[in-house]
Amino acid sequence: MERQFKPLVQHWLSELGLVEFFCDDTVMAVLEVEVDRYITKICGGNFEKRWMHSEGAELEHWSNSQVMPWLKLIFHHGFKKEVWTQKLHYILYRSYTKLRISEMLNIITDYPDSTPALHELKFCLQHTRQRPCLIESLKNDITNRVLHPGVSTQNIITVYIAAVKALRELDLSGVVMEMVLEPCTTYLTQREDSVRMIMQGLLWDDGSNDLAAELATTQEPEEVACWNERVTEKPEDWMPDPREADPNKVDKSTRTSDIVTLFIGMYGSKEKFIKEYQKLLSKRLLQTWYGEKSESSEIRNLELLKKRFGEEDMSKCGVMLKDISDSKRINTYINEEYYKKNSLQNNLNLRTMVVSSQFWPDIPNQEYELPEGITKSLELFNKGFENLKASRSLKWLSSVGMVDIELEFEDRQLEISVNPLQASIIYHFQDEDKWTLSELSDSLKIPPTILRRKMTFWLQQGVLKEIEPDNYVTIEKRPGTTSSNASAPAASGGGVVDASEHFVNLCDEEEDEEKANSDEEEEKKKKNEQVFWNYVQGMLKNLESLPLDRIHKMLQMFAMHDSDMQIEMAQLRQLLNDKVQKGLLVIEQGKYKLVRDNS
Repeated sequence: MERQFKPLVQHWLSELGLVEFFCDDTVMAVLEVEVDRYITKICGGNFEKRWMHSEGAELEHWSNSQVMPWLKLIFHHGFKKEVWTQKLHYILYRSYTKLRISEMLNIITDYPDSTPALHELKFCLQHTRQRPCLIESLKNDITNRVLHPGVSTQNIITVYIAAVKALRELDLSGVVMEMVLEPCTTYLTQREDSVRMIMQGLLWDDGSNDLAAELATTQEPEEVACWNERVTEKPEDWMPDPREADPNKVDKSTRTSDIVTLFIGMYGSKEKFIKEYQKLLSKRLLQTWYGEKSESSEIRNLELLKKRFGEEDMSKCGVMLKDISDSKRINTYINEEYYKKNSLQNNLNLRTMVVSSQFWPDIPNQEYELPEGITKSLELFNKGFENLKASRSLKWLSSVGMVDIELEFEDRQLEISVNPLQASIIYHFQDEDKWTLSELSDSLKIPPTILRRKMTFWLQQGVLKEIEPDNYVTIEKRPGTTSSNASAPAASGGGVVDASEHFVNLCDEEEDEEKANSDEEEEKKKKNEQVFWNYVQGMLKNLESLPLDRIHKMLQMFAMHDSDMQIEMAQLRQLLNDKVQKGLLVIEQGKYKLVRDNS
């Protein structure tokens, strides 16, 4: 009886034209729930496939083969196909849009693979008017998931670049991009390393990343150019801003600017980027100046940056690159005319970089006494340079450079590249296998606090051993010889010289703090390190093992509100390596772990 009653009621309601009156709202509610469920099930997380408006599109097939027959069954003779087709399409578009809005940050990070999802979302937004919801949701997602201390600046920049490209794919006007990325723009300008990270991206050697590719692009993206043409070249086709746009915003150039211009615009001028480029170029040249490939790569980067920043503003950088080629010629001349004729160079191949100091950024230098054998080689270079450039003199920066050395032990040989100060330290141990810190400090003419930090390197390499506080001996007896295959104090195989009136050398960034000589500062540092060590012990007891960067991030969180309790990555690495030397920690697969007996 019940089975007969339902079709009978449906029949008479249909005959009376009341099915739609009684069932319309209920059917719409059921449709929305079922469409949401189905779209989430098959489309969720899948951004590379087209689900609508394509041959064999799954959503359209499902709606035509499953949903429409169900609607026809319900409304029977009163079924209006055209009306319900429009309603169903609207529900499909709205459900699809809602899903994609919730996944928008993932769609951005997957770009360009997620382009099909962006194109379908763009179509749906035109029919559902959900752009304000998209803007608000995506801003919140970026703020909560990206713009916080736990995310590196490099990752934030990567998300920013992907967002610019993806949102321009979605909205040709640039309004959505402008509004969504406003918090990101503000946050990046507050990070101290943002400019440096942006410039490093622009200088990517193989050009494979987004910023390097963008630098090489001299024209604006095709989509932006098309929008500009619509707005500026045909006034009769002018279109007003979308209603979501900020009516008080006068400068609209960010909507169509390329990515490099967007980054420059964050800071209002190009000055910070030019200065940062000079610093990066200086560091890169001092490290790799003797390689032909490196020089050609830097010349290419400079020419591209000139197009962005202007020839005049980049003139100093041009001089820096010219110094590289001049240095190679000077080295060739002195090597042929002086070194080959002098017995001092039998086991020393010295390459020296000569720079024009007024065109280079300041290069930090730690003064110390070079070993006698190295000093004689530098004096010979001075003689050759003064003969070649009679009106100029040189000033050596002894701590700047790179030295390739070979250490011979009783049971092994060690070939390693170190900075000049580290090379000078180990040089002393070829004659005496035991030194105290004070003796070595007097010989090198360097403060003990700085020297103690430098000794850590050789302790970590297993070359030296601290038998008691501030007393060092070589492990496996002593090195037989220390033959230098490259520069004594030299950058990438060379010292650095100033050809105008000074002489320069490559810097060691860790040895710049004279204030460390203060007993009070040293005591404070030890207390802070003990606090950090207590924190690290607690972390490793709970989590067993952690990499250096994870430990550093966790310590930053603990000390977030205490400016006196901050620790740099290099300082933390030194602290942990000291504990490794003392047998309190071990390193396994790049992670620090407490020694069991001490845990």
